[in-house]
Amino acid sequence: MPYADKDQLISDYIPEAKSNAEKDAIGRILDGVCAFADSYCRRAPGYFNPSPADPSVRRVRGEGMRFLRLPVHVAGSVSLVTFDGQTIDTADYYESDKNGWLYLENNGFGLERTFFAACENRWIPEGLYKVTARWGYPATPADLEEAVRLTVLRVWETQKGTLGQLMPSGFVVERALPPLAREILDRYKRREFEI
Repeated sequence: MPYADKDQLISDYIPEAKSNAEKDAIGRILDGVCAFADSYCRRAPGYFNPSPADPSVRRVRGEGMRFLRLPVHVAGSVSLVTFDGQTIDTADYYESDKNGWLYLENNGFGLERTFFAACENRWIPEGLYKVTARWGYPATPADLEEAVRLTVLRVWETQKGTLGQLMPSGFVVERALPPLAREILDRYKRREFEI
């Protein structure tokens, strides 16, 4: 599924494209740019598509910190956290509205407190937690959609003979990726610490 609507892209950015052949070409460019966005951001294909409606389980490793880093997920969709087959009470943690990670709230879990007491209010280092949530984005991020549209437009203009950006000195600087699109996509690149 493309990250931007082809018909909206054509009506807003390329209204001169009228024939079916031109619209089909724009659709192929759009598919290629979406694949490029995944690759550029070091993500799996379709990573920025809306999250499935049904939650699923992922394993997340504790780092011995007060927070448990979670991959991108729909805010408020964490429904269950288990460790070693035991459910961790939702009163023992909260989900940050800034980054979506789980932060411990109580001193230890409501499970085997002697086992967790040594962690001093931290998620067990190297412990594997099973977290049930809706993984991914609720909808494709609007700024990423815009980066895709701008890149499709650049590719389309390049094919029609418009090459690059005119600088004040009169020189044309050719860029395959528009500067604003690059800036947006850079924000979505996979970081080393990400799961």
